[in-house]
Amino acid sequence: MISFITSGNSFSKTETSRTQQSQSSFFLNRFQSSSSPSRSETESQKKLQGKPAPRSNPVENCSFKPQTVEINISLGGNRFATQSLFNLQNMLSRQLQNFSIRTGNTIEIHIPQIAICKGDFSITIDTSEGFGGKPGKPEKPDGQPQEQFAKPEAHETISRLAPADEAAKTGELSGADRPAPRDISNAVAAQNGQVTKNDNNASDLLWSWGQFIDHDMVLTKEGEESANISVPRGDPGLDPTGTGRTFLPFKRSEGITDENGIRQQINEQTPLIDASMVYGATDEETSELRSYNGGEMKIGDDGFLLDDPDTMVLAGDKRAAEQPGLLSLHTLFVREHNRQAKQIAAENPLMSDERIFQQARKSVAAQIQAITYNEFLPVLLGDQNANPDNFQIDPKTNDGKVSNEFATAAYRLGHTLVSETVAIKQADGSLKQATLDEVFFKPDFTKETGIGSILSGQSEQTSEKVDNKIVDGLRNRLFGPPGSGAPGLDLASLNIQRGRDHNLPSYNDMRDALGLQRIESFDNPIFQEGVGEQLASVYSSPDDMDLWAGGLAENPSGDSMLGETFTKIVAEQFAKTAQADKDFYSRSMSAEDQDWLSNLTLADVIRANSDSANMDDTAFIVD
Repeated sequence: MISFITSGNSFSKTETSRTQQSQSSFFLNRFQSSSSPSRSETESQKKLQGKPAPRSNPVENCSFKPQTVEINISLGGNRFATQSLFNLQNMLSRQLQNFSIRTGNTIEIHIPQIAICKGDFSITIDTSEGFGGKPGKPEKPDGQPQEQFAKPEAHETISRLAPADEAAKTGELSGADRPAPRDISNAVAAQNGQVTKNDNNASDLLWSWGQFIDHDMVLTKEGEESANISVPRGDPGLDPTGTGRTFLPFKRSEGITDENGIRQQINEQTPLIDASMVYGATDEETSELRSYNGGEMKIGDDGFLLDDPDTMVLAGDKRAAEQPGLLSLHTLFVREHNRQAKQIAAENPLMSDERIFQQARKSVAAQIQAITYNEFLPVLLGDQNANPDNFQIDPKTNDGKVSNEFATAAYRLGHTLVSETVAIKQADGSLKQATLDEVFFKPDFTKETGIGSILSGQSEQTSEKVDNKIVDGLRNRLFGPPGSGAPGLDLASLNIQRGRDHNLPSYNDMRDALGLQRIESFDNPIFQEGVGEQLASVYSSPDDMDLWAGGLAENPSGDSMLGETFTKIVAEQFAKTAQADKDFYSRSMSAEDQDWLSNLTLADVIRANSDSANMDDTAFIVD
């Protein structure tokens, strides 16, 4: 326990924290200045300017002035001594703007701003329990233990919404009696050069952000077991010369067998939206990304991510260089972290590197959460489905993990949104097009073009619609166009095979588990026009369909861009993610900070960290 005692009046650490939290804002003026290459004072920075609310005196008859406070602590060899001192430092860092500690027999704390009141001032410290109290579960007001899950971490199993397919009990792939994935892809997913733009005016930046968030929430590691996908002889996209020897290479995800004998997959990422794709999923990964100077992260002098021999760029997620929109977002938020760190350091010259880093990190994570729930999800799912408070989820069963059905089927909807070209905004405002073949895994393209031009361009080009169709650049030439010396891949086939690898339930079994009606006929109006006939050409019945193929075939549900099945899976996953996160911005930030974040847009962050001053306000919608 820690109490500040002044003239017989005392206020506890808890009371002080509550008072100051309500009267000071962490983020309010965080867009006042710019420090990244080619950045200037923009409208986004100006509109978000403000001054932190002054700290009020916690007791009457107090004034603010620099002060040195000496604290004599008799630890007496208490085994909690080290933790107590550490907790004291953390407590003071939360309560005070600046301080420094010099240890010895007496701890001398230099505090530039603290309430100094009439009468004696002292701090009493009880180290019998350590400052954190006894270890254990948090208590309810009545003193009874409160049931709750520990915060989910990286390298834990992925959860399931429905029982795994029977093949999971033997460790085999599901769908042994279903059509080959490439046959399904050719019948249902071939776009054949047609353009199928969405009706919501959603931009290409929608799918880039969706991928960015996906990489924050989930990553399964490939193992050594092969499950290659056969390609029909004479396949016009992958075997045009009719060799009959072409196949799509495929490695199964690493898995473990649980106590019920079911094969389960491991999530290498932290499942919450906590910016792990920016900072890494483990302490070791985070350490590698830090400069340990002024709370900043490593970045090149040119403002771009550093090269890495294994993953092409040094980033919190190894997939960062896949496509320029994704790499631009990674670069954007490293710049934003460092911009925040510079401002925090300027305002708090005595603050340590560690504290600056953690405060900047907290800001970046909160910004990503706010943009996802306030701007991204309303476009994708509609306002009602985007609000996590609209879902009644039992906290006793919500472990915060990502479900296999979400990660391996429903959230792969983004692959159908991808356009055949990446739009680059030119200085004159026109859009220049680059093919997917030209930009995949080419980080130099992002450096040469600039993240502002890439993100602005994506925000002004309408994406494809959510359906079964996938552009040829992803379905026949993924990572290797014909003639490049590298094999072309088919993302539709890979998605279907991955679902079978993870033993996902079939389409109808999934609907059944969600409380939705099973679909008995391919003529059902739930399917988009003409798609039921295409599905019937390869599947024997709706009961036979793979979840990814069936879910994408549905007509949009209400205001959502997705069909009924995938809307339910995706909306409930994001609701569970928010509700399971004790650090989610809407419950961990002050009212002022929440208001700030509710008005923040992705365009604001882009304008503050790039030369894209003419970025549209609605990054996910084409005006």
